[in-house]
Amino acid sequence: MRISQPATTFGASPAPCSAPGCSPAPAFADINALFLLYACAALGASGLVFGYDIGVISGALPLVREAFAFDTFETGLFVALPGLGAALGGPFAGLMCDALGRKRTVFAQNALVSAGVLLISLAQRHWHLYVGRFVMGIGGSFAAVASLAYLCELAPLSARGLVTSVFELLVVLGMLCAWVADWALLDSLGWRAMFALVLVVVAAQILAVLPLAESASWLLVHGERDECVRAIRRVYTSAEAAAREVERLEAELAQLRAHAAVPGARASDALREWRCPLALGLLLGVCMFLSGGVALRTYAVEVFRAAGLSAEHAGRLLVCLGVVKVVCTALAIALVDTVGRRPLLLTGVALMTAGFATLAASGAALAAGRRDADGLGALFGSALVISGYSYSFGPLTWLLWAELFPTALRGKAIGILNTASWIFGTAANFVFAPLQERIGSARLFCAFAVINCASFGLLAAAVVESSAKFPEQVREELEAMAQRGVRALNCRSPADASRGACIGEPGRAHHADAMPLAESRAARMH
Repeated sequence: MRISQPATTFGASPAPCSAPGCSPAPAFADINALFLLYACAALGASGLVFGYDIGVISGALPLVREAFAFDTFETGLFVALPGLGAALGGPFAGLMCDALGRKRTVFAQNALVSAGVLLISLAQRHWHLYVGRFVMGIGGSFAAVASLAYLCELAPLSARGLVTSVFELLVVLGMLCAWVADWALLDSLGWRAMFALVLVVVAAQILAVLPLAESASWLLVHGERDECVRAIRRVYTSAEAAAREVERLEAELAQLRAHAAVPGARASDALREWRCPLALGLLLGVCMFLSGGVALRTYAVEVFRAAGLSAEHAGRLLVCLGVVKVVCTALAIALVDTVGRRPLLLTGVALMTAGFATLAASGAALAAGRRDADGLGALFGSALVISGYSYSFGPLTWLLWAELFPTALRGKAIGILNTASWIFGTAANFVFAPLQERIGSARLFCAFAVINCASFGLLAAAVVESSAKFPEQVREELEAMAQRGVRALNCRSPADASRGACIGEPGRAHHADAMPLAESRAARMH
C-alpha cells in the first residue's frame, strides 16, 4: 500500500518520500488557487452566518430585555438556548453529514437558520424568541459540522491549517459585522433588523455553494470514484497532481477499512478505536466554553454598562473588540501552519488568564467605589481575553476537531464533540448573568482566571502537535502519551519504571514496552 507523506510547512514542497512505493502528496503550487479561494469563501460563509448569530446578541440583548421585560432567568435562557440547540443538533448534523454529504448539510443549515431568524425578527411573544434562538442553535451546529468537514477535506495537506481556519476567520468577521449592526441600530425597534440582516448572507451562500461538487473524500468513501476524480480535478492544476491526491485518499481509505471505520461497520466500534482523539477533542471543547471567552463575548455590552458606560460608549467599545478579534484571528491563521497548533493554543490561554485577572481587578475597584470613567480597565481586560481566545480556542478547537479524525468518522466525531461541548457552553451562558448579579463581577472573573490557569496545565500535558500529520499519526502519538501516563501512575518511582517493575507489569522489560505503537500495529496486521 502506497502512503503519501505530509509537507512540513505551508507553501513548502512535500517532504521527501523514502519508503518503497511511496508517492508524495501534491505540492501547494499544484493547487488551483482561484477555485480554492472561491470554495473557501462559499463554504466559509457558514462561519459568517454562525459568527453573526453569536455576535448579534451582544447589542440586541439590552433592547430585547427591555422590550419583553426579561428578568435575569429569562435573560440567561434567551442567551443559552442556541447552545442547547447546538448540543441537541450536533449528532443529527454529524449523521446527516456522513450519510447525505457535506453539501446537502450546508443547505439544511441555511434552512434552519432562516427559520430561526424569521421567528425572532417577527416575534410577538416570549416563546417566539425562545424557539427562534433554539432553532438558530441547531443551524449553527449544522454549519460547524458540514463546513469544517468539507474545508478540511478540500485543503491540500500543506495548507490544511490555513484553509480550515478560514471558517473561524469568517466567524470573527461575522461577529464584527453583527457588532457594527448593533451599534448602528440602537433604536428601540432596531433589534429586529439586527437579527434579520443575516438572511442576506444565507441567500448569498446558497447561490455560491450550488456550483460546488460534493467533497471528493466523501464521494470516494461512498464508492463514487469517478465523481471523486472529477471533483479533485477541479482542485488541482495538473492531472499528475490530481492522480497523486486520489492515490493518497485511496491509501487512507484502505487504512480505514483495516480499522473498520467505513460505512457498514459499527460506528461505535470505529469511534472506540479513536477514543484518544475523542477525549482530546472533548477536553478542548470543555476548556473552550468554561474559559469564559464565549460568555464574555456574549455579555460584553453588559460588562461595559456595569462599568458605568453609556449604551453609545459601550457600543463603540464593542466594535473596538471586534476589530481586535479580527486582527488576532488573522494573525493566528497566518501562523498556524508555521508556528504550530500547540504553541498558539497555550499562548492564547495564558493571555486569557491575564485578561480575566485584569477584569477581576477592575471589578474589585468598581465595587470599592472607584469609577472607571473611560472603561479602560474593562476594555483592556476584555481585549486580552478576546485576543487570547482568538489565538487559541477560537480557530484551533475547530481545526483540531477536523484534523483528529479520518474522513469516514469526521462528521460523526465533530457532531459528538459539538454536542458535548455545547452542553457546557449552554450552562456557562445561562449562569453568567445570575452569577454576576449574585457574587459580583470581580469574583466571577477571578473564577474564570483560575479555570484558565488549570486549562493551561491540562492542555500542556494533553495536546500534541498535529500540523502536517495524518489522523492516524496523531492518534498513535496520543495513545503512546496515554500509555506513558498510565505507566507513570502505576510506578512508585522513576527507578521502578526503568526496571519495568511497575504495578500491573510483573516481569515486563522496559525496553519491550518502548516499542513504537506503529510498529506493534504493523506486526499485528501482518
